[in-house]
Amino acid sequence: KDFDEWDSLSPDHRQGDQRDKYYEFPEIVDDPTMVLLMFRQNLCGSTFFHRLNDIGYERLSPSVTEHSRLANGGSILSWNKHDFTLYYNNAPTKLNQAFQGVSTLTKKGAELSRKIGNGIAMIEILLVRADGSPVDEIKFAHPADKTFDTLGLENALLRFRKLDAFPQESSEKICVRIRVTDTALSRMYLHEWIELTLNQALTTWMIERGIERSSKSGSIVSNLPPPATEEDKRNRVYEGLCAGLPSLQNMLENAEELPHPAISKITNHGVMRSSTVASKTLSMLETCFFGTMFKDLGGEGFKRASHNLKIIRFSRSTPPELVKLSWDQSRKRALVHSTDGGPARLIYDSPIDCPEYICFFQLEHFSNSDDPAYQHFQFQLSKEVMVHDGVSDRSATIELLESLKKQNTVAFRRSFAFVFSVKRNRRLLYTYNWIPSLVKG
Repeated sequence: KDFDEWDSLSPDHRQGDQRDKYYEFPEIVDDPTMVLLMFRQNLCGSTFFHRLNDIGYERLSPSVTEHSRLANGGSILSWNKHDFTLYYNNAPTKLNQAFQGVSTLTKKGAELSRKIGNGIAMIEILLVRADGSPVDEIKFAHPADKTFDTLGLENALLRFRKLDAFPQESSEKICVRIRVTDTALSRMYLHEWIELTLNQALTTWMIERGIERSSKSGSIVSNLPPPATEEDKRNRVYEGLCAGLPSLQNMLENAEELPHPAISKITNHGVMRSSTVASKTLSMLETCFFGTMFKDLGGEGFKRASHNLKIIRFSRSTPPELVKLSWDQSRKRALVHSTDGGPARLIYDSPIDCPEYICFFQLEHFSNSDDPAYQHFQFQLSKEVMVHDGVSDRSATIELLESLKKQNTVAFRRSFAFVFSVKRNRRLLYTYNWIPSLVKG
């Protein structure tokens, strides 16, 4: 049945329980189509949502058409109608691993599924301008801008702005309308789950964008405003030493409250001597991290992974600097090597230093494709942004997006990262796009 027939079966009798919700994209987002693809994959990965066959829309022109091709590999798209129609069933189904290899259901999602109650629903997702006009000529799957950065943005600017109706403002702003047509379930909690997933997808897109920008374009210290706080000063130093680290930390911390299926935080407390902090850091990197990820390589795992690893040493007595860690001949004490470009020197941690080692590892989605160590890397929650689930009907839009993906595969790949901080009294780990078994291990 098409949506008009469903409307007649679903009278809007619940006061204050709106069918339609509107969300405005933050201004920093310049590829809303990719965000919606990530949103659909995340939502369907929970096993409660499924892409709906395009029944009832055969008579319409393709939802999305390609306006033109960009020299950088991206495209310019025009949106005519929606193609993101989903079906919700409170009874979960078996995970379609060809579409999403590992479940994306969070504890919050499971809680909302119970609150929604029994029933089914269809969800229409429409991309439009803020004044209600069709979205025309928007970029898709293009490289990150060299100045892209989320550092310093307020939390509200890193989330969708929820609206009661189309704001009828500037047509330059882009919104997404979510329309729910349901039976007897709680529409309010279903909308809450959809909003949560929209913001999860937005966070994913920003993290991927930031990792790509930092890896390709380097530091943006020259673009940052003068520091107003001690935290600003520290972030400027860290950005100069390790491009992208402050932004990634900011996004990981910001996503904690969602929660997010691809982001985890682990904290461990316990006091140790300053002189053992470097050794503890190196030991954990070798055994808990790279020893697990690259166990087939044995001792070569850490050496191979170190190409994507940066370590910053922070202490009370000296400015932050990039360092490398290695074992002494006895393999009982870690040696800290300065990598500031000057004469080779060793750094020794004294009690007054109270050192902290910040380890930043990122496996960029567009690199290492030829490195055997990464060709069969099995620890990503999502390896790529998927276009079709392999089960539902294909459409002209699906055919178009899949053809664009074949021509520009790197734009659809997903990254893998962590930020690991070790100090005398605390170990803190943030992970991005790790499978749950690796996090637990």
